[in-house]
Formats: sequence, structure tokens, C-alpha cells
Amino acid sequence: MFKKLDFQKKIFISFSLIILLILFSSAYIFVNYNTSLLKENVETSSMDSLISIQNQLDDDLMGMDQMLKAAHASSDFKDLAFSIPESPLNYFSQHAFETDTAHSILVSYLTTRDKYSTFVYVSQYYDALRISNSSYRANILSKESISALPQVKEGLTTSQYQLYYPPHIDAWSTQDYVYSVVRPIRDTFHTYGILEYQKSVSDLDKLVENAAITDIRQFSIIGENTYTYYQYDSSSDYYTSVPGLMQKITSSDKGMYYLNDTTLLCFVRSPLTGWILAIERDIDPLLSNIRQFAFIIFISYFMALCLLLLFLYIMTRNLTRPLRALKDDLSALEMDQDIQLPKSSGNDEVTILTVAIEETLNKLRLQNSQLINTRKRALQAHFEAMEAQLNPHFLYNTLSVIGACGMETGSRTVPKMCTELSNLLRYSISYTHKNVFLKNELENVKSYLFIMKIRYEHMLDYSWDIDESVLDIQVPKLILQPIIENCFQHGFADTPPVWRIHIRLGQKDGNWYAAVTNNGTPFAETKIKQLKERLQYFKEHVEESSDTEFSKEKMGFGLENTVLRLYIYYQGRETFQIYETEEKETTVEIGGPLK
Repeated sequence: MFKKLDFQKKIFISFSLIILLILFSSAYIFVNYNTSLLKENVETSSMDSLISIQNQLDDDLMGMDQMLKAAHASSDFKDLAFSIPESPLNYFSQHAFETDTAHSILVSYLTTRDKYSTFVYVSQYYDALRISNSSYRANILSKESISALPQVKEGLTTSQYQLYYPPHIDAWSTQDYVYSVVRPIRDTFHTYGILEYQKSVSDLDKLVENAAITDIRQFSIIGENTYTYYQYDSSSDYYTSVPGLMQKITSSDKGMYYLNDTTLLCFVRSPLTGWILAIERDIDPLLSNIRQFAFIIFISYFMALCLLLLFLYIMTRNLTRPLRALKDDLSALEMDQDIQLPKSSGNDEVTILTVAIEETLNKLRLQNSQLINTRKRALQAHFEAMEAQLNPHFLYNTLSVIGACGMETGSRTVPKMCTELSNLLRYSISYTHKNVFLKNELENVKSYLFIMKIRYEHMLDYSWDIDESVLDIQVPKLILQPIIENCFQHGFADTPPVWRIHIRLGQKDGNWYAAVTNNGTPFAETKIKQLKERLQYFKEHVEESSDTEFSKEKMGFGLENTVLRLYIYYQGRETFQIYETEEKETTVEIGGPLK
């Protein structure tokens, strides 16, 4: 089906498909590249925000530890902690002065920036003192309850300098979640208690709310035991339902995971506490922007495609319209007239093609005209040859009758003349369109001169100088007789007898030659010039000359006919010259290359 379309449609469809492929391929690559780049930016910004939250939390925990270290370094507080005796009741509820002393020391270290910060001191005998900058009332715990608290049990037995506890329920309030740092109070040999610095998880909420990205759906703190200690949004725990995800998170220090098409999970392990901090980010708005961006890109590329296709259609139409017009002009041409094709005013390829076609057609027209003329001349020559023959047997029989009558009257000259004339006629009529040998030409000339000698008797004298090595050279027929006839018709017309003709056949410089010398009237210079001009004209226009003109010229001057036939036979390598000898005799010399 594609092959049946015209040239313009083929070009338009082919280039349209190429442009369509290039544009949509580039659009696809561009959109995918930018989409991947935007996703990479989202992932990078998410991880950077999470690391920023982790660094802020670590800095906060280290700041809390610094507070504990400062309190621990107070000599008054250490003296008080080292002097608490064992008793069944809470020491601080029984000793108001020591309680006020401890309270004043610890309150001085509470930061005013943290609204919900608390110091808790527990002695080795589980005497507890809680000091907070919040206004709510704390619970009173028994020593048995205090001894069961994880941070108390671990703090009194650990060899570490500080312990970090992820968000957990505050045992003193039972309604608030806190995260804390615990530091044992001890000397070189003995642990006298623990000092805990607590902060409300609302501070963790602020870390999320003040993060660089605002589309965090969930923030979680996960322990090494895969337990989730804290969630910013308790209603969202989608990641916990993904099989094997918690094990993957706790076994890595850093990473990210797509929970679904619109939720990105990033996690990182704190080098300070070992906690896993994770954020879930809702990237659907960003993906929506990416989709919108891709839509705009494809619309832009589609509009560009439409414009390019319109431009391509105009270009192909402008390209093929002159070609169609050229085809119509060629269809309407006639080869018998000079061809002139319409051309545009530009210098484009179509104009160049039109000029080239016009030149080619004119050459073809000329060659066709020459071929037609050549065929006409061949037919004319054939017709003339048929007319010339006119039943040669009748002529031969007539000459035989004349010869017989001469013998009956006792004349030997008449039969001889009839024989030679018969030879002349037979030679002229036979060998049609065939080449002959120089010896055949020589025999024909001898017959002609014999007849002319009988006619002019003692007024004519002729002689020969023959090189027999050239007698077997093939030449066109009747090339010598016209030259000798020219002697009688022109050379001897105004010259008194005796008339002399000398014929030489030989070779020189790789050519054969035939020279005919006579003592008749020399050629006038104007005649020689005219002859050469006519011969040059025939050589240049031999195939263009009309039949009538060519026939008249060749029939009117036998010498021209001879030279022209030699020119055609030898393809321009013939020789021809007219000159005077030292005896003021005229010589006509013809020849050609030896074969």
C-alpha cells in the first residue's frame, strides 16, 4: 500500500514517523530523567531531613547529659547523695531541710526553654526526689514500685556513665510520655543512686514540626528489639504491616523503602543511642507535580510535533509541486520542436534538474533528428541506386550488340570500347555498399582512360607509377575516377593539348596515397579555399544536412564527394591536398592509414 502512494505522501509519512519517533523518544527520556532526578531529590531531602532530626535529638540528649553531669559535679549534691541512710520510708519525705537543699540544687539546672523537663533522683535505697518545671501533680510511689522501674534497676547496676531511654510512660504521672537520660551517682567503689533527666515527647513532636520538609506523615523511634517506642501519628503505622520490613530496618544503619506508590520510608540509626529513627513521607503531591510536569512536557512536544508536521507538509508540497509540474510539462512535450521547460526564478535543485532535463531532451531531440535524417538519406541512396541500375542486363546486351556490329564492319576499336565501357558500368553498379581494393580502383581507371584515349587520340597522354604493396588495401569504391574526371571537366577545359595525366600509388609515413597530376589549368586560390570550406562544412554537418541539400552538393562536385566518403570511412584520419609541382602541374592527392 505504501508503494502506491505518491512521492509527497511517501516523504511526508517517512519523515513524520522519524520526527515522531525522535520527539516522543526524547520526551520519554527527558520526562523519565527528570522524574528520576526529582525522585532522587525527594529521597535525598527526606534522608537529609531525617538525619537533621537525628542530629537534633542526639544534641538534645547530649545536652541533657551535660545537665546531669553538672548536677553530679555539685559537691553539695554529692554530699547529700552519699549521706542518705537506709530507711523503710522515703528519706526525702522525712527530712525537709535536705529535701529543700536538693531541690534548690537541681532546680538551678533545669532549663527554662524546656517547659516539661524533670529531674528525678533515686538513692540506692530507692528514696526518690522528683523536681519538675511543670505544674501538674506527680504520683507518690512506694520504694517497691521504684525499685521495679527499668531505669532504676539498670542505672544502679550499670558500669556505663550514662543511659539513654527512648520514649516511655512517665511512672510519676502515668499519663505522659517522656524520654530521658540516666547517670549513676557514684564514686570509685560504690553507686549511691541515679539521677534521671526527663523531657516530654512533645519536644520530639516539635522536631518533626520544625523539620525542613512539611509532608512527614509519620515519625517513629524504634528500638533494637523492633519495638516502636514513639510515633508522631499513632493512627499511621503502615510500615509495621509490611512483612520482614522491621527486621530489615533494625539490621541496617541507614536506608529507604517505598511502602507504596505514594509513601517513602527513610530510616537511620543514631550513633549515640542506637535507636532507629524513621519517617514516612507522603510524596503523592510531589508525584502529582511530576505527573503534571510530564503532561506539560508531552503537550509541548505534541504541539512541537504538530508544528513540525505542518512545516514538513509545506516543505514536501513545495518540493513536489515543481516536480509534478515538470512531469506535466514533459507529458505535453513534442520532440519535433525546440524544448523550453518552465523554470522557477530560484536556484534550487528542482531548477537545476529542470535545466538538466531540458538540455538532455534537446540532445535527444537532436540525436533523434539526426537518426531520422540518416535513415532518410539511406533510403534515398537506396532509391537512387535502384534507379541507377535500371536493368543493367539491358545495357550490357546493348553494348554487346554494338560491339558485334563493329566487328562485322571490320573495326576492332568499337568492340574494345564496348568492353571497357561494359567494365566501367559493371564496376559502378556492382559492389553496392561494399569496399573494394585499390587494384580494383586502378583497373576501373584504366578502363576509363582507355575510352578517353580513343576519344581524344593523340591529344591525351597518361602514365603510371604503381607501388604494388598497396594494391590490396581496402578503400571505398570510386575514389580515383572522380579525380580523373575532374581533370577533363575543369583542368583541360581551357588548356590546349597535349594533355598529360600521371597516376602514382604508394605509401609514406604510415599512410597510403594516390596522386593524380595533370598539366591542365591550376585550381584558383579562391576555388581551393571554397573547396576546403565546403568540405569542412560537410564534415561538421554531414549528419545534420537535409536530404535535398546533401544530395545536391554531393552530386554537383565529385571531388567533394570522394573526400567526404574518405572522411567517413577513416573517421577523420584521411589525407587530402592540392598542390603544384615544379613543372607548374596540378596534383590532387588523397590517402588514408594503412590497414
